[in-house]
Amino acid sequence: MNICPFCEYQNREGVLICERCGRTRSIFATLPTRVIPDDESATKPRWQGTASFTVDTFVVMHIEGERQPVILALDKVTLLGRANAAADRYPDVDLTPYGAFEKGVSSQHCALERRDDHLIVTDLGSTNGTYVNGQRLDALSPVIVRDGAELRLGKLTLNIYFESSAVTPPRRDDPHGNVASV
Repeated sequence: MNICPFCEYQNREGVLICERCGRTRSIFATLPTRVIPDDESATKPRWQGTASFTVDTFVVMHIEGERQPVILALDKVTLLGRANAAADRYPDVDLTPYGAFEKGVSSQHCALERRDDHLIVTDLGSTNGTYVNGQRLDALSPVIVRDGAELRLGKLTLNIYFESSAVTPPRRDDPHGNVASV
């Protein structure tokens, strides 16, 4: 068992984010690295967290190869894609700085929204597809995304985590603790 130093909850083996308080800091940094046999990773399913995404929850998107996450407070349908001035298309979250063009991200690739206390992703008919945990989505068919999911837009990989505003410290660049809405 891994005991969270913040709320003292006893988490399951291998959990990297506290299941009770949702702390995403390296709360288990003092544990030794577990040796995993080569064949174990192929047989075990990917960790899946909660599907609950309430109004006080926001998305923390870790983009592969980037140090700083993109944080979204979803108060409306939010389009992910890349800017395309020729077609006059500008998504709410422009992934161009992350190599979106080279990785096959469409200008209006997919949409994220909060619906019935769930996070929903919908592929908007993208050229190279939207994948949740390796499964390609059908265009215009909404799918529930769980905490810890891997979202792939073409070849651009994003890891999606849920963070509650109740346990998140204010950002240092905003003395009032506001999180930008998209």
